[in-house]
Amino acid sequence: VRHEVRGGTAVLRDQSACPFRAQAVHRWGARELAPPRPGLDARLRGTLLHRALEAFWRDLADRDALIALDAAERAARIENAAATALEGVLEKHRLTLGRAGRALEQRCTERLLDRWLDLERDRGPFEVVAREQKIAMRFGPLTLSGTIDRIDRTPAGSLLIDYKTGASGRNAWRPSPRIDDPQLPAYALSMTEPPAAL
Repeated sequence: VRHEVRGGTAVLRDQSACPFRAQAVHRWGARELAPPRPGLDARLRGTLLHRALEAFWRDLADRDALIALDAAERAARIENAAATALEGVLEKHRLTLGRAGRALEQRCTERLLDRWLDLERDRGPFEVVAREQKIAMRFGPLTLSGTIDRIDRTPAGSLLIDYKTGASGRNAWRPSPRIDDPQLPAYALSMTEPPAAL
């Protein structure tokens, strides 16, 4: 018997950290109440940057196309991507930001995008082959679903990219004594052809 569980690889992460928490969150729907505060919280800021990166790469094919952008084109693409992402995030949260707060989030997102794209320019050759790729993962009777933010093709093979705005690193993937963040390793195990890198 297979069981479809909502929550993606967070189910595995939470089960590893605390089985009771996993049961409470993923089966009973328990959620921590966030204190009300003005502006976007960390989760919404992560969503904002994720959407901005998705919008930026929507019709750019590879590193060469990124490098070919002159300063004005790059700035315009960054501004449009940030505005599109902000509009999408605020669609459900209209009262979260006023005019000044919205302008501030736009500028912050543009700066983050600019810094991220500098890192992308410094990489070796790559081609963006998939964005927001759905993936089904099966571990014994457990079936999970996820979304790979981006898959690039490189000379070494495919590269899975997951946009992170918080602390993250390879140490969270080490299985001893337990794996802290199973998301990318679970994606890699579930792909037909294993990726060359995460």
